Amino acid sequence: MSEEFIAWSGMSVPEPERPTFLHPVVGILVWHVQWKWWEGTAEFKDGRRITVRVLGSEDTARQQRAFDYLGMLFQRVQTDDGPYRARAARDLLPVYNRRWRDDGTDETDIDEATFQSRLALLAIHVDTSWLRSLSATLTYSAQDMFTEHNIAVTVDKSGGPTGATLE
Repeated sequence: MSEEFIAWSGMSVPEPERPTFLHPVVGILVWHVQWKWWEGTAEFKDGRRITVRVLGSEDTARQQRAFDYLGMLFQRVQTDDGPYRARAARDLLPVYNRRWRDDGTDETDIDEATFQSRLALLAIHVDTSWLRSLSATLTYSAQDMFTEHNIAVTVDKSGGPTGATLE
């Protein structure tokens, strides 16, 4: 079966045919040919499993840098994801209080601490394609504050949060 047919049809390649990589920090990553990324799940500090993805690169040195970046970022977020939650609150709390709160269960404006406490990390996605530099997106569940939308916190090559948007 050709890669093009698999990508077009949305079919999954049986697990034994997929290359795997044992990442020293997050565990097993599986290559998904149809999306051209490595994907796995890793245990987060609260016991939940989160999705981890690394966009593939044909440049092996760049791919290794992406795997290293994933390890650094995962450990940083595992230790303290407060700066990423704070960035989400800084960028989106005013939007919630002005535009979305009335659609939810909150009768009055909520504060930054309440907003941050409702966020739950779902995924880390490392991008290798952005102008020869690494970047990532942390995806958080917003616990229905924005109906079914999640929050995406963008992360720069040094691991710092740069912005937050709804997705």
